Amino acid sequence: MRGGIAGDEEFLAWEPFTHMAFRFNEASSSSISAFAEDYRVVETAAGCHLTWVMAMKPKGVAGRIGMTIGKPIMARTFQKFLYNLREYTNRRFAVTG
Repeated sequence: MRGGIAGDEEFLAWEPFTHMAFRFNEASSSSISAFAEDYRVVETAAGCHLTWVMAMKPKGVAGRIGMTIGKPIMARTFQKFLYNLREYTNRRFAVTG
């Protein structure tokens, strides 16, 4: 994970090109108790539709306070991640013709 966070990662779903889900049952961060992501890709007439769900469980009072205060920064970071993912997929899977 970004920020050097490591943990006990468990994959919950792995269906190539359509679905990937995993969770961290433990994390090296003192503020994160658990973390999970779920990616689903559905083909459409124009290409595909990606649904990304991310959840984080803070650890303790300090974790809850930190996540509350840091919410705008985290929102911007995740927004940038999705923007970069869109740019990557547009380049990697561009339709030519």
